[in-house]
Amino acid sequence: MKKTSIILLLTFIMCLATLTACNKTDTGNNSIQTESDTSVPSAETADGTHTTGEYRSCNLHHQDYHIIPGALIDHIGEERFYEWTELDGADQTIEGCEGNKTVYNCIKYFNIGRDELEEIYSEEWNTTVWNIDALCSEDVSVSDEFYRNSEYIDSVHEKRSGLDLLKHKIFETYYSEWTAIHGNFVPGPKHSVKYLVELLDISREEMEDLTKAWSSATTYSYNVDVLYPVAQQEDTSGNGESSALTPIEEDALFCGIDDWYIE
Repeated sequence: MKKTSIILLLTFIMCLATLTACNKTDTGNNSIQTESDTSVPSAETADGTHTTGEYRSCNLHHQDYHIIPGALIDHIGEERFYEWTELDGADQTIEGCEGNKTVYNCIKYFNIGRDELEEIYSEEWNTTVWNIDALCSEDVSVSDEFYRNSEYIDSVHEKRSGLDLLKHKIFETYYSEWTAIHGNFVPGPKHSVKYLVELLDISREEMEDLTKAWSSATTYSYNVDVLYPVAQQEDTSGNGESSALTPIEEDALFCGIDDWYIE
C-alpha cells in the first residue's frame, strides 16, 4: 500500500513539473512575440549615448524612420516626448503606415530646426541614418520615399559598424594610452580616426596594418593618406591649431564619402 502511494505521489509530481514547464514555454513564446511587435528599444552606444523610442514593426519603412534616438528625446524632454507618443491623429500619416510615429512627425511636431537636428545627429551618427534634407522638407513624401529603401540604409549601417569596429580595435591596441586620457569609454562619433591617430601617435605603417586587417567588401574604402597630410609636417606656425572639420567630417574624408548624412 505504501509502495503504491509513493508511486502515485511521484507520478503526480512529474505531471505537475511537466505542466509547469509547458506553461513557462508558452509564456516565453508569448513574451518574445509581444516584444517583437511593440518593442521600445534602448541601447547604450560606445560613447554613452542611447537610442530609445516607441516602434512597431513597419512593412514600408526602415526602422530608422520610426525609432527616435535618445539624443532627440533628451533634446525634447522625456515628459513632452512621451505625451506626444500618446496623441492620436496629430501626425501626417502615410497609407499603410498608420499608427506608427516617425522621426519626421516628431521633428515637425516639436518644430526642431536644421541646426538642432545636425547637432543631435552628430551624437547618433553611428547608430542611425538621417536624411536631413528629407526630414526638413515640408513634403512628407520625400522622407517616406527615402526610408522605404531599407536595403540601402542597411548597407550604410553595415559600413558605419565597420568604422566603429576599426575604432574599437585601435582602442584595444592602445588600451593603456587611451584609458589614461578617456577612461574606459570607447571611441564614438565624437572621436574621428584622425583624432585617434594624432592622440595616440599611431604610425602610418601601424595604421595601414590595422586598416587592412579590418576592411572587407562591406566596409568603407578607407584612405589612410588623409590621416598623414604632408602639409602638417611643413606647418611651422607653432599654434597647434586643429582642423576646422567636425569629427564626422574628418571620418567622412577617411571613409571616402561625400554626403556624411546618408552615406
